[in-house]
Amino acid sequence: MDISPKELNLLTAAEKLFAQKGFEATTTREISAEAQANISMISYYFGSKEKLLEKIFQYRMSEGFAFSQSILQNPDLDAWEKLTSIIRLHAGRVYRLKNFFRIVQTEQLLNKNQQILDIMENFKKGMLAALEDILEEGRREKLFTREINPAFFHATIVGSIFYSYNNKKLYQQSLAAADIESYRTELEDYLINLTKVLIGYEK
Repeated sequence: MDISPKELNLLTAAEKLFAQKGFEATTTREISAEAQANISMISYYFGSKEKLLEKIFQYRMSEGFAFSQSILQNPDLDAWEKLTSIIRLHAGRVYRLKNFFRIVQTEQLLNKNQQILDIMENFKKGMLAALEDILEEGRREKLFTREINPAFFHATIVGSIFYSYNNKKLYQQSLAAADIESYRTELEDYLINLTKVLIGYEK
């Protein structure tokens, strides 16, 4: 999705404030101040605060989809390499885009904006279909020796990433991870080792 630098600046500022204060408590004046932009630019680019929130979801989800497709369509990667790249990609995005994924969790609980719910559902369906294709490809290539339910596998990976980041302060106490980068690496390695067992990959 094409977006101008000025739009991205407003989008990023709103994303930060929505994550910190909540959508309802954040004003357009606060967003423009955070972005160091004229308040009229919000109406010009997005129309309203609600449309700005929708644009955040459209932009971040389309960005994630594009990254995933670049992995899935890479002819130099086998099914295992695609699968591990997808896991690292998603874990990395949840870490890097903390503000956005905090908003995602909030919106899933509130269920107020149907447009946003549709965007999230379509993205989840796309990712689930991608995982189904990778798992099937791996079985055809005889890289994966076990058949697993793609839906539950998706829930296991995505749920583990969110829960681990939401509780990182607690878990860091029992791990050797001294900083968040080490914690992220340990989480990704754990999920990949878990995936090996679930799908029966032994190389």
